[in-house]
Amino acid sequence: MSLTQKVNSMRPLAVCGVTSWHGIGIFEMTGDYAITAFHNGSEYIRPRRHRFYCTPAGRPFLRLKGCRYYLDEFIQTERMF
Repeated sequence: MSLTQKVNSMRPLAVCGVTSWHGIGIFEMTGDYAITAFHNGSEYIRPRRHRFYCTPAGRPFLRLKGCRYYLDEFIQTERMF
């Protein structure tokens, strides 16, 4: 099973809207990394493993396609703990 098929069979832990039709889903969080994928309105595409970074103030974020997406901007969809 490819990572794209695996991601499309899972429910995201958290989501963040990027535009009115597109968003980002976080599917797994392990250590300093997360598996994320973009949602194009019908399915999740381009799943990748991304590293977490922190601002000097300690605010965690992901860097996707040159943009910062702060974790406090994501909406949690399931209990993570």
